[in-house]
Amino acid sequence: IEASMNEMKTTLNENSLSDLDISLTETGYSSFPIDVNGDTIYYEVKGALSKRYCVTEKEAGMLLPRCVLLGLANGAKDVYPYQLTDGSYDIETHESFFGLLRGDGTVCGLYSPKPQYVSYAAMIRALDGTTFDSVNTEGTKYCYAFKGTEKTVSAVYDSDTESTVTLTSAAPFTVTDLMGKTVSYEAGTHTLDISGSVLYVTGDVEITL
Repeated sequence: IEASMNEMKTTLNENSLSDLDISLTETGYSSFPIDVNGDTIYYEVKGALSKRYCVTEKEAGMLLPRCVLLGLANGAKDVYPYQLTDGSYDIETHESFFGLLRGDGTVCGLYSPKPQYVSYAAMIRALDGTTFDSVNTEGTKYCYAFKGTEKTVSAVYDSDTESTVTLTSAAPFTVTDLMGKTVSYEAGTHTLDISGSVLYVTGDVEITL
């Protein structure tokens, strides 16, 4: 995403079009379908539904918000996932399983939400009313800061392992997880466990990676 955005901005600058907004489309991940128990169904049909092209539904839910954060941090005005609903249930092509919602033929039924639908919605609610301000990194830890007139939000995660960050605030604040569950914290210093799943820290909080 970063390389694509830099290439696009260079092209716009060279053609005196740097004031144009850039929107990213067709982001996201194709996910393997699941069985009646919710377990991932792995296929190796013509190499189409292989681990080369697909991730599990849970992994897609974890990775999509990170795509959006990267896009916004690199100058995109909007970031749109591809696509709203899975295509036809065709196990010979990974193009059938990019949807935020499941398609017809799945055990869960048409339009049932995938984890990435929920994580995308949780991100929209968390960042609503804010714009990207800055990004801070330390090794594989990332902290994206967003500011608005009514709130400040930091999106944090670790792209490689499980680790911790330190949160310090003079006022109460909240932490919302990937699926939208929110926990309130009192003013003071707290240690927060982070992983590959984005957490949204809302409030005037100093975050030490």
